[in-house]
Amino acid sequence: GASSVQTAKNDEFVVTGTLGARIRVSDAMYVGARYRFTHIQGITDVLGIQYDPIEFHTVSAVIGFYLF
Repeated sequence: GASSVQTAKNDEFVVTGTLGARIRVSDAMYVGARYRFTHIQGITDVLGIQYDPIEFHTVSAVIGFYLF
């Protein structure tokens, strides 16, 4: 992918990956968990300053409902 940072000279390369699981609790409901990793290549801003890459991890708990 690509990202657009307002103060960067160019768009930067982005990688995002998601992994998750869910367990049916009833015919209408499930619970689960999700992990997401994102990496944004380091930017060079309009002043020429080079920044390190940005990486972050997200872990989420999920409660969902089956509608149909």
